[in-house]
Amino acid sequence: SLKFRGGYDDSLDGVGVHGAAGVVGTLLIGVFATKSVNPSITYDGLVHGHAHLLGVQALAVICTIAWAFSVTYLLATVVQRTIGLRVTDAHELEGLDTALHAESAYDVGNTRPVRIGS
Repeated sequence: SLKFRGGYDDSLDGVGVHGAAGVVGTLLIGVFATKSVNPSITYDGLVHGHAHLLGVQALAVICTIAWAFSVTYLLATVVQRTIGLRVTDAHELEGLDTALHAESAYDVGNTRPVRIGS
């Protein structure tokens, strides 16, 4: 619902699915990590009395979001100024399969009930 309140266009819900799950999962590593499961880590997580790893994970989340936003903004700006990011309203209403590919993904006009049995 934040997508609609914020007014940003994310038709595939990449931010809501991958972004939110990635942030939560990354931070929870800093909460639950333990050397008994992974001896290669330097610090246990917050549940085991150490907050350092949670801080490292939080910094990683902030840096990753900043990097992803910056690169995406740069690429989107280049695409917008060259070929454009959006299709026309007419193409969107017609359907992109028909407008851009001259195909129909779903043939809903010729549907009729299927009779099973005799």
